Order: sequence, then C-alpha cells, then structure tokens
Amino acid sequence: MDIIIRNLEKRTVVALDDLAIAQRKSRNEYLKEQLTLLANRPILQEQEERYQSLLEQALAVIKENTQVIEKLMR
Repeated sequence: MDIIIRNLEKRTVVALDDLAIAQRKSRNEYLKEQLTLLANRPILQEQEERYQSLLEQALAVIKENTQVIEKLMR
C-alpha cells in the first residue's frame, strides 16, 4: 500500500535522508521501518511493561529465597 506525505519542510527531508544514509538504506526503506516501529509501539510498550513486571516478581522471589537460605545456613 502506498502513502503520500506532502508539504514536508526541506530540512526534515534532508534529516531523514541523512538518517537513512547512516543506516545504508534508501529513504523508502528507512521510512518503512520507522513507520512500522511507530505502528507497533503500543504492542512493544505492553510487552515491555509485562516483562518489567515479571522481572520485578522474579527479583522478589530471588530475594525471599536468599533470605530463607541465609536462615537455613545459620
């Protein structure tokens, strides 16, 4: 599917071209990737939040296990 974006400032286009060149990509390839990332951001944000929650739970369990092991070793 095609998307046309009109009336961008020249400096914006130049900046986008510079970013694309830095990644050795065409402007089109670069913009496709960036738009895909933007569209998927809510999904990625949710996954990041779930991962962070899981990590906090795991750390709490590790801390509790460490305390139990320390008590058993006394």
